[in-house]
Amino acid sequence: MRFVVFLILLIQCSTLNAQDQLKEYFDKAMIAKEVGDNIGYLTAILKADSLRPNHQLIQYYVGSAFARLGDEASSVEYLRNSVVSKGDIDLLSTDFDKIRASEAFKDLVILQLDIMAEVDNSEPAFAITEKEFHAEGLAYDPNLKRYFVGSVHESRIVEIDENSGAIKPFSDENDGLWSVFGMSVDSVRNLLWVATTSSKYMNNYENTLAGKAAVLKYNLADKSVQKYILTDGLFHWFGDLTLDSQGNLYVSDSETNNIYTIDTAGENLVLFYTDKDVRSLQGLAVSNDDRYLFYADYSNGISRLDLQTMGKITLTADIDISLKSVDGLYYFNNTLVVTQNLVVPMRVSQIILSGDQDRIQGINYLEKNNPVLNEPTLGVINNGWFYYVANSQWGAYNTDGSVNLDQLEDIQILKANINAN
Repeated sequence: MRFVVFLILLIQCSTLNAQDQLKEYFDKAMIAKEVGDNIGYLTAILKADSLRPNHQLIQYYVGSAFARLGDEASSVEYLRNSVVSKGDIDLLSTDFDKIRASEAFKDLVILQLDIMAEVDNSEPAFAITEKEFHAEGLAYDPNLKRYFVGSVHESRIVEIDENSGAIKPFSDENDGLWSVFGMSVDSVRNLLWVATTSSKYMNNYENTLAGKAAVLKYNLADKSVQKYILTDGLFHWFGDLTLDSQGNLYVSDSETNNIYTIDTAGENLVLFYTDKDVRSLQGLAVSNDDRYLFYADYSNGISRLDLQTMGKITLTADIDISLKSVDGLYYFNNTLVVTQNLVVPMRVSQIILSGDQDRIQGINYLEKNNPVLNEPTLGVINNGWFYYVANSQWGAYNTDGSVNLDQLEDIQILKANINAN
């Protein structure tokens, strides 16, 4: 993606006052850069960085400003943070001529080559030829050997037979679905849980539905459905959900950045946890022993909540990786499987946790810089394989929610072996 796309995104993620300030300092920095005022360039872009920390575009320009002043150490530090999220940053720019011969900068170039290297470890699982379906979430039912796939645009769920690949409808138009996002099967209780949000990207959207989100519980024995909805007057966006081994449900809301659950009576959707540092809450995953709930912040990385003490830590990494733009998040044998769809290149990875699960020790890229990846979103783990939507095609939408049909492709669901890592 072009730099301007990142700039627009970071401005939109700020409050109105911060938007104005961010734009003001960014513009000042670019003007100073243009006229060769390197001190002014650095001063202004550092101001922008303070307003929107840890953003790959801002960090690139901070690195550029330090390089123009000959500060190799500071430049490389910022550039390293940038390149792991935006692997196509321009390291050939004359901005870096003063530090280009240094060993640290040469190592940075090697890191960039590694980040941009293509990795193709996935294979086709299923395809959906209804291009307007716009798949987002996946779930697997081991009892009847079938996958569920949900549609953002068409507000429905289909099922795919694991053996034959045959696709047939599952949901009914009267179920109360909006855009379908995260889903999960409770195979013990024979339930399908679905996160659904009213979005402008779905057919038959009306402004009166703005901000509404719900959780649907399907009884897979008879397809009866129960709908849980919040009536607190706030805007909500339920994007993902997960279950622990006891069937307890956790739902992420990227509008309020709260995590919700169903109370013990099973009748009401209630607030479970709030992390005020989160900017855009996304995927959730529970460890095998039900001790930890991992959750992704699209802007800032992955955190771990201790479900016994309710203590929270943010995962740190012993290696040069990006934890930004994590959408799907899944726990598997002391690893986290993640999809990342705004980083460059887009990637699907298996992150190796430390023994205490408090930091990241390694990474195995399952898929990276492969043209088939067009905003990979959510997935499901089945028998040591990770199945995921490879091309959700969010880029085909216009700002008003309409779809550019000529940009749509057949929906590809890929699978990658995670037992080998």
